[in-house]
Amino acid sequence: MSGADIQRLVAEILLWAGVVVAAGSGLALLALRHRTDRIHALTPLTTLAAPLIALSLAVDLGHQRLTFKVLFIGALVALTGGVLASATGDASRSPGNGD
Repeated sequence: MSGADIQRLVAEILLWAGVVVAAGSGLALLALRHRTDRIHALTPLTTLAAPLIALSLAVDLGHQRLTFKVLFIGALVALTGGVLASATGDASRSPGNGD
């Protein structure tokens, strides 16, 4: 196996790991009924799936200027995803929302 083949294999493994996490979040979203549970079910999508897919793209791209941008966006989504889910949960529990 050459270096390019190994690079492609690692990129595909990371991509499929991200797809599995995203599909799991989607299935959990369909199965859960309560609003706060559904918000928590989407958190792995932003904190795990998006960074895994971004890392997959970065590995596949190799050393390019675009690689830094992809990694930056993946890190930004990972770092802000949990905070946004928490803020959404807090906003959904505000008075006047029926809770």
